[in-house]
Formats: sequence, structure tokens, C-alpha cells
Amino acid sequence: MSKHVDYESLDFNGWTAEDEDAAIEAAANAAAIKYVVGDSTFFGRFPDGTVVATPLRFSSEIIDKVAEVASGDKSEREQLSALLDLLGQKDDVAYLAQADLISVMDYAVKYFGVFERIIGLALGE
Repeated sequence: MSKHVDYESLDFNGWTAEDEDAAIEAAANAAAIKYVVGDSTFFGRFPDGTVVATPLRFSSEIIDKVAEVASGDKSEREQLSALLDLLGQKDDVAYLAQADLISVMDYAVKYFGVFERIIGLALGE
């Protein structure tokens, strides 16, 4: 997961807020997913190259079941896994379980954000 680091070379005394900001931004950028939307599907590419395709259209029965998961104070990541499981995308659920957590959260937030925008447009908002 992480590379071997020479701890002796770390500059703990010279570490600044700017260094921290740059390191955090680099970590976030390295974990970010890229995505496209087409054919009523959200296609997200993870940093390792894996593409997960999640439909943006499905039955109200499925969304009701996902809502049940959400009502239990579940994270967007858990809601996404529940949705993929209900859609029979077991391989994607397995991938998300072992993928980098920050990347999975980024995928979930972006997916549900696109989904909400579609609903808003469909309702004339």
C-alpha cells in the first residue's frame, strides 16, 4: 500500500502548514476517480484502472430497498454497495470492498450527486 519511507529523511521540525496542505491535496488527487455519464449509466474509473458501471435508472422497488439501508444511518459507500448488490453486480461489490476507501467514497459521492441532479432536472428544478 505505501512505499518504503526512510524515516531518517523526514523533516519533522521543518514541516509547515503549506507542506501539509500540499501533501493532503496530492493524496486526494491520487485517490480521485474520473467519471463519465452515458446511456443512463455512471462509469467511474478508479486510480488502478478498474471501471465500475452503475445504472442511473432502476425500479422504485430497488430505490426503496436502498432507502431502507440509508434510513439506518449508513454511509453513501454502504448505500452504493447495497444498490450494486440489489442490481446483481456482485463483482463490483467485491471490488469496492477491497478498493481504497477514499476512492470508493469519491465514487459514491459523485454517483449520488449525478443521480440527484438527474432527479432534479426530471422534476423541473
